[in-house]
Parts: sequence; C-alpha cells; structure tokens
Amino acid sequence: MRTKTPTLRSLLSSAFALPLLLVMAGPASAGRAIVTPRLEPPGTGALSCGVVNASSKKTIEGTVTILSSDGTPVAGPTDFAVAPLTSSALSTSASPARHCVVEVTKGGKRNARVSLYVRDSAGNVLAAVQGE
Repeated sequence: MRTKTPTLRSLLSSAFALPLLLVMAGPASAGRAIVTPRLEPPGTGALSCGVVNASSKKTIEGTVTILSSDGTPVAGPTDFAVAPLTSSALSTSASPARHCVVEVTKGGKRNARVSLYVRDSAGNVLAAVQGE
C-alpha cells in the first residue's frame, strides 16, 4: 500500500495547524522589539542604551531594558516617550549588564534608532553597536 505525502493544504486543514501557526507567529508585539548585540563594559565602566526618534512628526513611546547575558533585567524596564528628532537614554554601571532591548509601543519601530554604548569610568565612549 502506498502512503500519500501530505500537502501543505492538508497540513493546514488538520487539527494541529492553528496551534502550530500561533507558535510560529509568536507574540503580537515581537516585531516591535529592537535588540542590540552584546557588549562587555570594563570593570569600572557602564552601558548606556540610547533611543533616537528619527521621525520629524510623531513621538515614539515604549520601554527600554538593559539585560545581563542570561536575559535578567539589570536596569528597567523603563518607559520612554521621545519627541520627534530627539533622544533618550538609560544607563547602568551594574557589572552583569550586556545588552538592551527596546520595545516600541507607539509611533512605529521604523522611526526608532537604538544604540548601545560602552563607557569608561570617565564617561568616554569606548564602543557602540546599533540595535536591529
């Protein structure tokens, strides 16, 4: 007896299709998060997560969180509202700080520019990376 290979149509019409699609889609807000690569500050340094609003018309709003390498919040989450063509930042000198996540809730992710800065104890920027 020959077995029939299931088609995409038959898979989508099966009982497990809806849960599978929901898992694949993830949370509704997942597409609005901007995450920076990880950086490690020097022992006496700090991390700053900056949010710039590139829009000339709309305020952007959301939350910014600085996380450790295992995803534990080190600073924040902190709410922000950034007016057009201005910026805001969250900083911490907590030793486990490694990267930041910005969740844009109003004004559009495409208007937000996110950068993570490593600073030395004098406040000089040693390195910076852009979030995506």
